[in-house]
Amino acid sequence: MPGSAAVDGVQLSLDGLESHHDSVRGRGMFRKALDGIRLLTEAGIRVAVNSVIVPGNLAEAVEFWEFLETLPLGNYRFNLRNDTPCREENRTAGRISLDDFADLCAALENGRERLPRLNQRSYPVKLLEQLRNPEPDVECTEGCASMFRGFGVRPDGGILPCPAVLEPVVGYIGQQPLAEIWNGEGFEKMRRLSTCSVPRADPECVDCPYRRRCRQFCLTGDERY
Repeated sequence: MPGSAAVDGVQLSLDGLESHHDSVRGRGMFRKALDGIRLLTEAGIRVAVNSVIVPGNLAEAVEFWEFLETLPLGNYRFNLRNDTPCREENRTAGRISLDDFADLCAALENGRERLPRLNQRSYPVKLLEQLRNPEPDVECTEGCASMFRGFGVRPDGGILPCPAVLEPVVGYIGQQPLAEIWNGEGFEKMRRLSTCSVPRADPECVDCPYRRRCRQFCLTGDERY
């Protein structure tokens, strides 16, 4: 909550198995991430992992999920690059094809019992559930709890009020105290905007490119309040 500096959970990004992760993050980064998970767990801090499925790690997705089940995680979540598969394969754009997405969903469906720690709010999981139990495609009328519980950190140290999007940056680690960022105006503004009790309540939300994520397909795994 605002005003508190306690940390009881951390979410890390893993981009796939070692070779793929290191091709994205740099040589040796996969092992360092695993060391970080171990140290955090030993310190009593809950750890979750987030990953994004792209053409480069698609073939190893199931193997990667099974590997994550062996780690001391609270849960792990995965989503798609840009959230939606493209109609034709476009590997240079970093998005998977509809055919590949269908194969991914089939693999997920067949292997769900082996993946008890998989966060059920992962986009493909939510989509499969929505196909089974269709609901009206409407915007939420509740507030988002994510910005009251945690934040994201970019590779450059930028602090993100919502860990599911890459902007706005409201401060940088090492440049000002974390508690000051947490209780600052940038965070407070985003918390006010996230309290969407009335759809389209604030004009700043209308043209926001992240609107669909906030109002319909939240990627953070947080519950609404």
